[in-house]
Amino acid sequence: MAAGTLNDIANAVTAIMADVATDSGKVISSAPTHFGRDFRITPGEARFQDRIVQERDYGHSNALHRRAIVVIEIHHYITGPGDEGTFHKTTMGYAADRFLDPNMWEAESGIFSLQPGIDVELSDGERVGNVITFEFTASILLNAV
Repeated sequence: MAAGTLNDIANAVTAIMADVATDSGKVISSAPTHFGRDFRITPGEARFQDRIVQERDYGHSNALHRRAIVVIEIHHYITGPGDEGTFHKTTMGYAADRFLDPNMWEAESGIFSLQPGIDVELSDGERVGNVITFEFTASILLNAV
């Protein structure tokens, strides 16, 4: 089995976000930067960022596996009360279905799994002005399936 790379995780996140966009009917583009929020986002627009950081190896199933912490932020510019509710029910609902499902990580990539005993975390939405941001955090084992 080929060893997974941090770039493979980024590609898997992009593919998952494409699925979320298709299912929700909402265009979700990649933010121009993976760090900071100093990019422009226009009314009704949604963007995502991913930050993937290599961590210490993790002993699992009598082997050491490379491990990475993956943070995915989804930002949406709210255009009104109805827009916020729709975003919560559709886009964030579909994203949560994907990112909170432990089996999804393996199914999407074929080379990753969640670190045993650590669930994916979903933050409460943080709203700054008209932009609401949600964050998923996962501890991923590379080449673990």
